[in-house]
Amino acid sequence: MKFIDQKSEHLYLSLILGGVPKDQVQILCSGELGTSLGSVHASIIGASHFFELKNAQGKTIFSEVLACQKLDVIKTLFYDKVKVANNYSEIIDNISYKFKAEQRLWDADIMSYFKKLCDSSNHHAGFALRFQFPPNQEPNQNELSNNQLKAMTMLTVLEYPNKVRINSLHAYPNEKQLVLSQTTLKSTQK
Repeated sequence: MKFIDQKSEHLYLSLILGGVPKDQVQILCSGELGTSLGSVHASIIGASHFFELKNAQGKTIFSEVLACQKLDVIKTLFYDKVKVANNYSEIIDNISYKFKAEQRLWDADIMSYFKKLCDSSNHHAGFALRFQFPPNQEPNQNELSNNQLKAMTMLTVLEYPNKVRINSLHAYPNEKQLVLSQTTLKSTQK
């Protein structure tokens, strides 16, 4: 795998109907969680991520992609820079989709908080994914709390009563920037 030093300003949100074309991405790690809304499959792809929501029959309803490249897909519901996408919402097949994001200067407290959030997936219904670039080792607590920002992506998928929340952190050491996102999925049916 070739490491490419990317910029936070090139990160785009794509919301697409159907699944992610797997031949257009390099999946580095994945997880899946069965929820009351359906199955959530998430993957880290390079310095990016995607998740797919599948119904009870296994059909992918929609997918979210946060990446620095646009995928060639049939039906895109939304595509824009993450800054513009902040507070974007949509109703798809009785699922409320809400996306929030913020870009911040690197902060050791945020890194530690997100690591704790990843660790909390052991105590909630859900999972956490982490990938550091280049892929030599996982970040340790000392690296997260000192000024040693590494290019990495962290992702959690957690189920709470009546909702599923997907949190991500994308670190860009060349800019000392973090992009944090949170997607909330809820049923619109009472």
